[in-house]
Amino acid sequence: MPLNFHLFPSITAGLAMIQPEMIKRCATLLLASLLMIGLAGCSSEAETETGPSIADVVLPDLDGKPQSFQQYAGKTLVVNLWATWCAPCVKEMPALQRLSEALDPARFVVVGVNVDQQAEPVKGFLVEHGISFPQLSDAKMAFASDTLGVNVYPYTLIVDPQGMVQQRILGPREWDDPDYYQDLLALD
Repeated sequence: MPLNFHLFPSITAGLAMIQPEMIKRCATLLLASLLMIGLAGCSSEAETETGPSIADVVLPDLDGKPQSFQQYAGKTLVVNLWATWCAPCVKEMPALQRLSEALDPARFVVVGVNVDQQAEPVKGFLVEHGISFPQLSDAKMAFASDTLGVNVYPYTLIVDPQGMVQQRILGPREWDDPDYYQDLLALD
């Protein structure tokens, strides 16, 4: 049964006060919000967008010592951008740890790039959750935002042995599921 607004004078009066331009703006914001929510975690496909090269990128580790991705030359990298304040990031960290343990260290490296502003809480989180794969810091989000254009987390890059980004993956994944990572990393 359709709703008859004439039975509700206060609703009818309120609707009459809304300007068409305001309705357009609200609809646009709602549509954009729904699109971002959908992109943030519902996509199960990886984007295949090559580049840029991250081989020469230098970021500090959690102790402030500069580290270059060049140290991993010749290996395929799984670079996960994450934060302790990001619930999906926190949830996928144990699976990334299991992935790092399952992969051949002569061919693959899992690297975390944390975007928290302070290193000490990150260190505590890593110890508490038994996360031991290499971690770098991007406290100012310059690498994430300026270099990669990333502002939603978690965000993972698959980087080839020459340092070129081969795939971009938005949202959490089942990193410890061999059916997922075997195909993603094209393992023999």
